[in-house]
Amino acid sequence: GPIDKYDPEQPPSMVIIHHSRLPPCSTTESCIVRMLELQRLHQRDRHWFDIGFNFAIGGDGSVYEGRGWNQKPAAVKKYNNKSINIAFLGD
Repeated sequence: GPIDKYDPEQPPSMVIIHHSRLPPCSTTESCIVRMLELQRLHQRDRHWFDIGFNFAIGGDGSVYEGRGWNQKPAAVKKYNNKSINIAFLGD
């Protein structure tokens, strides 16, 4: 779908936590690979312009940026307008 930004007058009021359904990662290199796999999955299979989550947390302890702070997520249709979505890379 198109890039959809948050209304600056109405910031997100919720945080939604997800899992990525991909195998977990434990090093920076493997987590970058997982982020690229997630991006391809969301773009190819779901037809989103990018990763559906705002951020992801890798098994290496790092936070990876998906859509970031300003773009609405795509992962939970009824809540995209009012939430930030964070995913764990793995289950």
